[in-house]
Amino acid sequence: MNSCDMRVAIESPWYRPGRYAGKKRISNSIQTNGVLIDEAWAVFLAKNQFLVGLSIDGPAWLHDRYRKTRSEQSVFDKVLRAVALLKEHHIDVNVLTVVNNVTAEHPQEIYEYLTRELKAEFIQFIPAVEQRPANEKYGELLYPQTLTGSVTEWSVSGEQWGQFMKGVFDFWVRRDVGRVYVQMFDSALAAWLGEKPSLCVMQSSCGFGLVVEQNGDVYSCDHYVYPEHRLGNLRRDSLRKMAASKQQRKFGLAKTEVSAECMRCEWRFACHGGCPKHRIHKMGERWHNHLCAGYKAIFSHINPYMRYMADQIKMQRPPADVMQVASAIASRDNSVPGP
Repeated sequence: MNSCDMRVAIESPWYRPGRYAGKKRISNSIQTNGVLIDEAWAVFLAKNQFLVGLSIDGPAWLHDRYRKTRSEQSVFDKVLRAVALLKEHHIDVNVLTVVNNVTAEHPQEIYEYLTRELKAEFIQFIPAVEQRPANEKYGELLYPQTLTGSVTEWSVSGEQWGQFMKGVFDFWVRRDVGRVYVQMFDSALAAWLGEKPSLCVMQSSCGFGLVVEQNGDVYSCDHYVYPEHRLGNLRRDSLRKMAASKQQRKFGLAKTEVSAECMRCEWRFACHGGCPKHRIHKMGERWHNHLCAGYKAIFSHINPYMRYMADQIKMQRPPADVMQVASAIASRDNSVPGP
């Protein structure tokens, strides 16, 4: 939808905020790369209290590595304009940063830019893992667990993913606990507390993130928009029945079918084998996660701090006290860079 379409939608007689809510509370959110956000969009998003997920991969030279126009032009200034408009209209923003083969090498620079330059308070880091098609023609749907695990050159390896998140954590844990909220670290703390993480990747099962395509087709998950996982169509089928269907329950429980290595892993409580979409390496009778080495590195690295914060919470003390402990450890360990 462009700006003109947006103005027509807002002024149309069928557009009435709260029309479908009744006594229910409906929360709206939108994910965007920010390129087409203008004044009209900002007014609409603010008026309807949207939470905006904004994709930005760091400073310009990193963001523009893979996010350019078809004519290879930078879009970074447009993204910054979107940031300014969203702030001007007091719209809640979550930053989504894709960790690819290039950005993975710059955790400090990216975290510094997001938190110091953009003043981001809520951040999600998303690993790029895309399988390589056999015919080298990108754009086709590649169903997971059908190839040999070969990934594209822009994908991040498990080792890179681990090093990146460890680098981010070392800065976050020493100065930003309670001020900046990194989705993975929040979910990890929930796991260390014995609670259910909010991040589906780290839950024991899945199946609660259905996606609706523009034609009304409903699929099990936005990572599984394949014919095998089509549940029906909103125009003909009940959303309640599709969400509670045997097919969807089977999809959600399939995540529990982890490899033997996962079953033995001391960190299984924290990731439960990760996202099934990333299980692309055959290991025995099951499929193993491409990012496994990274998760092991991350969880072993953050373990003492998570245990400390979990204990603080249980004693009704502020978990942010961990920053003093982390800073003291860092001052004794020259291998850890300072903030």
